[in-house]
Amino acid sequence: MKYSLVIFLLYFLCLNHSYAQYWDESEYCNINVNDPTYPNAWRKKTIDATFRYEPGGRCSGVLINRNVSDGNIGFYFITARHCLVGDDLNQEFDFYFNYQSPDENNGSTHQSNEGRDEEQSESLSDNKHQYHHESKINVIGMYTWGDFALCEIETPLPPHFNVSYAGWNPNFLNNPGTITGFPVDYVGIHHPMGDIKKISGTTQLITLNLGISSGCYTATSFFDALFGTSTQVICNYTDIPWYNVILWNYGTTEPGSSGSGLFNSINRLIGALHFGAASCSFSALDSYGKFHANYHNQAVRNVLNPPNERIINLIGMPGRKITCYDNLTLPGGASNADGYYFPAEHYQDENKITLSANNDITTNKNITVFNGADYEFTAGNSITLGPGFRVHSGANFRASIQGCPSPKKGEMDNKQQFIDKLRAIKLPEYEKPEEENNKKVETDFIVIRAEPNPASQSINLKFVLDTRKSFVYQIFNTYGQLMFSSNDKTYQKGISTETHNISDWANGMYIVKVITDKKAFTKQFVKMDSY
Repeated sequence: MKYSLVIFLLYFLCLNHSYAQYWDESEYCNINVNDPTYPNAWRKKTIDATFRYEPGGRCSGVLINRNVSDGNIGFYFITARHCLVGDDLNQEFDFYFNYQSPDENNGSTHQSNEGRDEEQSESLSDNKHQYHHESKINVIGMYTWGDFALCEIETPLPPHFNVSYAGWNPNFLNNPGTITGFPVDYVGIHHPMGDIKKISGTTQLITLNLGISSGCYTATSFFDALFGTSTQVICNYTDIPWYNVILWNYGTTEPGSSGSGLFNSINRLIGALHFGAASCSFSALDSYGKFHANYHNQAVRNVLNPPNERIINLIGMPGRKITCYDNLTLPGGASNADGYYFPAEHYQDENKITLSANNDITTNKNITVFNGADYEFTAGNSITLGPGFRVHSGANFRASIQGCPSPKKGEMDNKQQFIDKLRAIKLPEYEKPEEENNKKVETDFIVIRAEPNPASQSINLKFVLDTRKSFVYQIFNTYGQLMFSSNDKTYQKGISTETHNISDWANGMYIVKVITDKKAFTKQFVKMDSY
């Protein structure tokens, strides 16, 4: 699909909040999340945690796990700040879960979940959404640094939506290592153009920092015990809050993908989509705000890790899917739409959905189990099906008194086992670098500013120095080609400006690198022709 330059530029500048959306209108190279060509079964929890919502320019979001019990987890999600700026945050938001094809073919998406109409499906024969939810949101924190937002869905999601909560990584070591047999280390899961859920994969992710280290320590036993990786050295750096995808190995992103999650090889969220220049014809240059850049804001950490456990602050949380409740009152939401139970095979391989409670299950509103659906209720004490509970011909429904099923052996998301394993690890002590023990380390401080950014004709590079310095600087494109190299020059304390004509440079991202006798500093800017 060909976009006009106006739409492209608006998306690139993160200002697009009102473009049109149509079923099956994302670009041809997008990959459905359940495409069997790609081993995405390992990604199921992150897939189930991802949703589309609006207002917010029809953005994507990710339900996020918390260091709390199942009964207190709530419904918190991460997205991009720019998706919410300018919206009335007191209005009802529309959320669309499980909006996806069960396989690689868009046409396999059931008619009642194709979303040609924005409303909730009420039958198997319309063109709406099967898992539509309405709720106000509570904003926990919105930050320009990293384009980050943490919010809460106030109205509870019905249990039969079958959602998961994504795991997260709060440190700058974004990946423990490549998983053998997997095609890529990182994936983005999103709703491009508001279309059904897609997945993009890359092995080429770059992260920049200012090169200023305040100390390091070795963490061999810590990472070996968790992931079987080699010795790693952890240093504290002044960070730049963006991960940059240099090239998508498969898939792309589009408007509507903003706010979606970037996940590492063990399915921890490490970023949310900030802006992108990617398309099927130019599958590169997407930027994700780093999750760890905002995790230690008190409002964020207090929600995700209320006990403020040190080990969770270091390594984060795995994904979670709640399979057992103390009690269930169904449908569990606040609207009639929450009582529509569609076949789960419309969005995944497994059709059977089991809702389990240790004690009681009670229905207090109308529930309709549609033809082809397969549901089972299990409770340890009682199951009460109130007036308005209907099972259509051709549907399977069972109810039994047996309580919650036992956890599967070796289940990956057993939170308590995970935390126990972490607590058993003896963390190494902090080791000061040798030069800190022997002498006072000299400061070397440079801030690089690029204005305007994006730029079309010329770029002004401003160097902010804490003292008089001599250095050279270079400009590279994302393929590593040297575009410019300066001579060694002495700059005075304060702000110095160098201007470059870039009118004949190709559109894309460029990296400025300043090299002193002690450190290197980097800054990125984007060249984009004006309309």
